[in-house]
Amino acid sequence: MIKVGTDATYQPNEYLDADGKTVIGMDVDLFNAVAAKFGMKTEWVPSAFDAIILGVQSGKYDMGISSFTINADRMKEVTMVSYFTAGTQWVVKAGNPDGINPDDACGKKIAVQTATVQADVDLPARQKACTDAGKAAIEVLNDKDQGKVTAMVQSGKAQAMLVDLPPAIAAVDLTGGELELLGEQYDSAPYGYVLPKDQVEFGQAIADALKAIKADGTYDQILKKWKTDGGSITTSDRPGTINARPVRHPGRWVAVAGIAVLAAMMVSSFVTNERLGFGYAFQIMQQKPVIDGLWKGTILGTVLAMLIGVALGVLLAVMRLSDNPVLRAVGFAYVWFFRAMPRYVLLAIMGIGIGFLYSTLDIGLPFGQQIAHALGWSHDLTFASINYNDISSTIWIGALGLGLSEAAYMAEIARAGILSVDKGQAEAAQALGMSPGKAMRRVVLPQAMRVIVPPTGNETIAMVK
Repeated sequence: MIKVGTDATYQPNEYLDADGKTVIGMDVDLFNAVAAKFGMKTEWVPSAFDAIILGVQSGKYDMGISSFTINADRMKEVTMVSYFTAGTQWVVKAGNPDGINPDDACGKKIAVQTATVQADVDLPARQKACTDAGKAAIEVLNDKDQGKVTAMVQSGKAQAMLVDLPPAIAAVDLTGGELELLGEQYDSAPYGYVLPKDQVEFGQAIADALKAIKADGTYDQILKKWKTDGGSITTSDRPGTINARPVRHPGRWVAVAGIAVLAAMMVSSFVTNERLGFGYAFQIMQQKPVIDGLWKGTILGTVLAMLIGVALGVLLAVMRLSDNPVLRAVGFAYVWFFRAMPRYVLLAIMGIGIGFLYSTLDIGLPFGQQIAHALGWSHDLTFASINYNDISSTIWIGALGLGLSEAAYMAEIARAGILSVDKGQAEAAQALGMSPGKAMRRVVLPQAMRVIVPPTGNETIAMVK
């Protein structure tokens, strides 16, 4: 899958279909044909025009396709492969009621799309000519959306606009003749596919694929379909080998060499230092108390603590997202308390403090002893008693303490995962007749796992330590 960033407001080259989602146009059909030569599919992602090249450089997009005119400034930043040619065209209201003269537009309101060649090169040069001649400056109206630029001229907010020839022709057609072309196009230049600077081989493969669709007639058929065949580039115009070199990064190699030397020094010190006693260390690690501590302490304790933490954490997350204010308050209080409590302090309290305060834990009816005493009964409604000090030093209490602490952190992780699922998912599940609880178990939580699982792995590693 090739992810393509595009400004889907530039009809007929790239724009949104009637569904408001699908990107269509000449550029789309052309590159889809190129991608088909590789046996690959494309994903077209609408973006602001001035953010596409940055997106390609950052890796957000595999490439940018949005009627980019090839120029020296852009070639410094990215690799470009030409596929079409177009010039700048003036567009005015039918009949040119404002008497716009392309050679003297001083004092006029001219609309243009942001970050285009017309905005960055053409109009600034005309603006300088006006000011140098002592004339009124051009009032430039900018917008990131070419559709809005066209609307400015149509509504009279702007007196003319500068745009590439294909969208200029489309604007005349779409407005039913309310607009017209003024003069001929000029400064024709090639459009280019935008690739990361180091993707030279991929650029050459695209150039070869363009030659192939030109040879089999696909290229000309697509341009004819979109009424843009005037911008066709002949096979002889196609780029050959792209004479570009990847950007050099000598600092990286210096850093790698430094790290390699440090690593070699560390390894040497470990291997040659007899005081480390690796043989003795391995001998100790094989002793039965150490092995028992690993399995019965570390492994068992981690498993028990994480089971308690995950189960209770999910429950607390649901409580914090509940419509019931009492459940929300209890969930918040639990998370606040246990996240504020250092784990060593919590384990000390559970190992020593509780045993001092409550040496015996009675199991029975709530307030059973008080009720029995008030009624004069001989039985105090206690069914069983546990001497807490007998179990306070066992792995079970340690796992319980760590699990209670972990639940506070897992609650926030689970809550973030649940909130990442669109509310429409739960609403759709309930519309199908699912209860809120079933919708949470069967629809929301499974989708939330993509957010919950990665940090849970980190929590498990921390628990092992």
